[in-house]
Amino acid sequence: SNCLLLEVAQMNLSDDVWNDIFAHLDVESRHRISLLNKRLCSLFAYWNDITMISLKGESAHIAGDYLRYSTKCPLKVILKRCPNITIVTVQNALSEKRLRCLEKIDHITDLSIPSCLLHRYAPSIDRLLCQSRLKQLHILQRYDSMKTLHNMLRMGYAIRISTLSLTILEMSGVLLKWNIVKVLCEGLRVTLQELLICGSLCNSPHFDEYITAIALLSNLKVLEMPPSLFSLCHRKIPNKLIVLGQLPLKRFSIYVHYYNAPNIALLLNLLPKTLKELVIFRTTEFDSSIWEKDFANTTFKVYFCHLNDIIVEPDWMCGNNELLTHTLWLPPYIYSYNSQRFDSVEWYENILEKIKDDDEWSNVEVLRTALERSETEITDQLTLTTAAWDLSNHSRYADEQSTDDAFIAKE
Repeated sequence: SNCLLLEVAQMNLSDDVWNDIFAHLDVESRHRISLLNKRLCSLFAYWNDITMISLKGESAHIAGDYLRYSTKCPLKVILKRCPNITIVTVQNALSEKRLRCLEKIDHITDLSIPSCLLHRYAPSIDRLLCQSRLKQLHILQRYDSMKTLHNMLRMGYAIRISTLSLTILEMSGVLLKWNIVKVLCEGLRVTLQELLICGSLCNSPHFDEYITAIALLSNLKVLEMPPSLFSLCHRKIPNKLIVLGQLPLKRFSIYVHYYNAPNIALLLNLLPKTLKELVIFRTTEFDSSIWEKDFANTTFKVYFCHLNDIIVEPDWMCGNNELLTHTLWLPPYIYSYNSQRFDSVEWYENILEKIKDDDEWSNVEVLRTALERSETEITDQLTLTTAAWDLSNHSRYADEQSTDDAFIAKE
């Protein structure tokens, strides 16, 4: 209540205690307590406890250790009030203006974006990937989107990503050419610990090139093998797969297309001694009498998993997550609609035969130049809620802060 807040405001509490109290308050209470006196107005000018934001269309969901709140407040206001946001999740395609607002956050450590943003080159996405402090990057398929060859990770993006110090790189619903994977692995060879790409599409005839690039990741602990790159079946295991034994893997995931005992035994011999967990995805139902004998003497845990698409979201999102946590890009990869396939569906297909290469670099430069030229002509019409604060004038400062808080609470 207002009376209780007034009594608390009169106490001689330290800033640390006040910040702890503030972190437990809802949005309405934050607005009221910041109006009680000049000290609290200044102390709570910024919501430093808010570290996470999820964006969908024109709405946003912000969160800290305790607060969970959804709002349609302008993104510029949110980012001004919450300067410590480090975890950003983009749920769907945003307007160019909102994407440009995100570029102003220079300390993102964990970024998730939908793979549909890769459908065509966007300079705003390119610059968003320039976050120097980024440690985890997730480019994920939306739950209501189809896997398509058009969601290609282009060379411009790959070069940007390769300059980061990523520890986790996760991609689903994304087409990965072998030269793209090579650029990524060469740039991330020291820092990357988890490569999660079982939901991505690779070109299996270039298996040697892909696996040679992955072998560069000297500190890789977790690897998900895309079914299109390699899956266990009756085919002979490629000789190049032996390089897996040179990686310090602790968890390895693979798709089993057909049960083949000799190939399973050969795979187990190729796995590194550091392995703690083997995850097997399969199309057929699990028959313990057949499968268990193949893994009876392993020194690591073996998990048999179905092929369901899964969304497992953190608590702070409160049911707002629409990006798939897990999915596999399964065959057939090349087919014609309304025509029956008579060949057996297997992992070994030349996907790139159906992809028309374009001059990516020329397109990138044209788009980048066009955007830089247009940005010099853009003038944002700032309202009272988005105007810069004049910290030297407390009266105006308090009025604007009150307006911002009230606007956020109202939305």
